[in-house]
Amino acid sequence: MLTWFPPGQLLFLDEEDFKETAHKLERESGLYFDMKYFGDMLLAGKWDDAESYLSGFTRVGDNSKSTKIYFEIRKQKFLEALDISDDRAKALAILIKDLKVFSPGREELFNEMTKLLIINNIRENASLSTYGDTNSARKILADEIKKLIESNSVFHGKLERPIFPRQRLPNLLKESLNWQHLLRKDPLRSPHVKTLSEDKVCKPNLSLSSLQSEESDSIKNSESDKHLSQHNAGPSTKTELVLFPTALTNPVHGLSVEVTMEDPSVVSVRGRLCQTPNKVTSPIANVRPKNVFQILKEDSPPVTMDFHPIGHTLLLVGTNIGNVGLWDVNSGDKLFSKDYKIWGIGASSNNCKEALGKDLCVSVKKIKWSPDGSLFGVAFSEHYVQLYSYQRGNDIINQRLQIDAHDGSVNDLAFSSLYKQFLVITCGDDKTIKVWDSVTGVRCYTFEGHVAPVCSVCPHVKQNVHFILSTSTDGKIKAWLYDSMGARVDFDAPGYGYTTLAYSADDKRLFSCGTGRDGEPYLVEWEESKGYIKRTYKGLKKPCFSTIHFDSTEKGLLAAGDDHMVKFWNMDRVELWTSTDVDAELLENPCILFNKRGTLLAVAAKENKIKILAIDDILLKRN
Repeated sequence: MLTWFPPGQLLFLDEEDFKETAHKLERESGLYFDMKYFGDMLLAGKWDDAESYLSGFTRVGDNSKSTKIYFEIRKQKFLEALDISDDRAKALAILIKDLKVFSPGREELFNEMTKLLIINNIRENASLSTYGDTNSARKILADEIKKLIESNSVFHGKLERPIFPRQRLPNLLKESLNWQHLLRKDPLRSPHVKTLSEDKVCKPNLSLSSLQSEESDSIKNSESDKHLSQHNAGPSTKTELVLFPTALTNPVHGLSVEVTMEDPSVVSVRGRLCQTPNKVTSPIANVRPKNVFQILKEDSPPVTMDFHPIGHTLLLVGTNIGNVGLWDVNSGDKLFSKDYKIWGIGASSNNCKEALGKDLCVSVKKIKWSPDGSLFGVAFSEHYVQLYSYQRGNDIINQRLQIDAHDGSVNDLAFSSLYKQFLVITCGDDKTIKVWDSVTGVRCYTFEGHVAPVCSVCPHVKQNVHFILSTSTDGKIKAWLYDSMGARVDFDAPGYGYTTLAYSADDKRLFSCGTGRDGEPYLVEWEESKGYIKRTYKGLKKPCFSTIHFDSTEKGLLAAGDDHMVKFWNMDRVELWTSTDVDAELLENPCILFNKRGTLLAVAAKENKIKILAIDDILLKRN
């Protein structure tokens, strides 16, 4: 297992002239890439050391620029084996072991390199006729790789040494103390410095749930309630912000960091299948929404829905032609309807104007209420996010803000709160995640690192640590803090395909649902504290090549729209509990959604219908 080191330790090691330890820390943490150190290794011909250091930041297949960096290093290693030592056996070993991985799609180049093994002087080859001496060749290589690294998104935010306060010793002591206590089963919230040299067996005076509750409350009363722009002004020196990195081996809480055998220097979290016993730990509700309570009719097929967090019968709906509607499912009245329309295109990007000029059919990709229900956001399949304000009671809805968010489709949208500032989080086909100020529309952060379109985002707060989980269409799941230091974890979803993530209704359990490249569907629960898959739920139809919508209730009910049915599980049991086809009118993979109380379930049906299922108690009260 790889342990995260707080940034202050990097400064400490550098100041105390522990250079090699500092460089090892840089590689293992991925926090800072020392370009000069790396360049010196290239100039000295320390190819293996250079690759080892590089592997802490990027892998061969991360993107085309990373691939070229590795290729150029290994090519130079191959050429020098022929030119300096005239060791053809060594050169052949490099060709087979190190360079063959690049041969697919480059067969002609690989064949040319093979021919170099049988000539006396590599300069006899036309493409190497200008190859100079070793030192000049290494200098050219170092300059070329420097340009590749500077333009590689993987290294964004990692090429400048972090700046930290000079009072390193108090900070290091505090970080070390917090780290040691965080590892305990029942950590103390404010450990005394005298316990630094003592046995770290903390006395269990708080349960985990109460600890998390108090920490959550502390967010509201924190002295750090300052404007977001102040937070972004420079690197944070608050020691609590290192909790998430240290918790990469604890709850992120989440997802354990492990060192893979294929590349022992790469920080990578893998979804390790570790099925746990089918022991029931929480009671499931003895009722579920099963009776048709109301039928709503849209003008076009509904593709995304969201119940109001407080008004539990208010349902937002987005359709596949860009329409937005607000329904009162109790009365069946449609309170608000809006056809797709851009609120002025003058300030839009050229790419957006070009796309809109093609008169494309624009779909709603995601519709979402803010946590307090005062706003809702709409993400569209072309570039835009629109925000509306909502006044509950008189049902007044006003246009609030329009953001030209991404090149191409905006695939997901979520709300988050940081320092009492409402933020909008989006992701898109341009492979980025972006964070916006919900008042001004100013972009606060851009997260880059996915190599495929990003399909979902899931912001969360745990133990006073704010983070975002994201998934992409190639099955990669990444976790980000609100900073510019890149993804903190990177791991694979089951099946390596399209995946969405969501926490349970009570925010205590993490689930993911997706489809593998071979069409194998997955619905799983993650064991956050250890980073493996805790349960894989059974009963989904195979194969499946479309998005499976899923949701949960606070009472331990898990549901998914699959095979023209709504399927239900007890969260604590992997076997399918029951299912309903709702009068045989459902789509193949219907969009489904519980209200916040779990008493109503909205299900998209054929003929543009939305069927509202209710528990028996709701029907009795209505009658």
